[in-house]
Amino acid sequence: MASDNINDNRSWASAIAKGTFLLLTGVLFVAVVYILRSVLHAIILGVLFALLLMPLNDYTLKHVCAMFHVESQSLVTDSVTEGKTTNKREARCKSIVAMLSVTLVIVVILVPLVMFGISVVRQGYNVTVSSQRWIVRELPGKIQEAIEKYHLQERLDKLTQLYGNFNSMMSENEVPEQEKNTSGKQTDADEKW
Repeated sequence: MASDNINDNRSWASAIAKGTFLLLTGVLFVAVVYILRSVLHAIILGVLFALLLMPLNDYTLKHVCAMFHVESQSLVTDSVTEGKTTNKREARCKSIVAMLSVTLVIVVILVPLVMFGISVVRQGYNVTVSSQRWIVRELPGKIQEAIEKYHLQERLDKLTQLYGNFNSMMSENEVPEQEKNTSGKQTDADEKW
């Protein structure tokens, strides 16, 4: 009976330990994401680019190592080989592959991206120049046509006349400050305010 009690306690202890470990791992994950939230996009992009370009690196590693007569299996698994000449070859091979991978990425990704950017800027410049030319040369004629077609000049004159009448009416209703308080004494209403 005592041994059954001990086994029950051990199974509960194991479950509690697993639950606590998972909970603390989750809390730690949330804390790390919170700390890294400002650079998280760069980390994610770096991982994605590494995953996308890994086959290119492996392919280049295999072919460059064949040129230097280095076994590509030892490079992939990073196993320790015997002899300094092989280690130098491996180091040289890895350095050349890294340089080639970066060069290929620059040529395959960045050069077309720069060319696309240049063409977008050039096209934007052409559109800006042509629209500026249209505004200067053709827009005044179009405005004049619209004014004549819809009789806008007469309506603008009416609006100007109404606005002038409104302004003159408002200026007549305003009383200067000197006329309000001719006696120079403050009234009870003025003192309250």
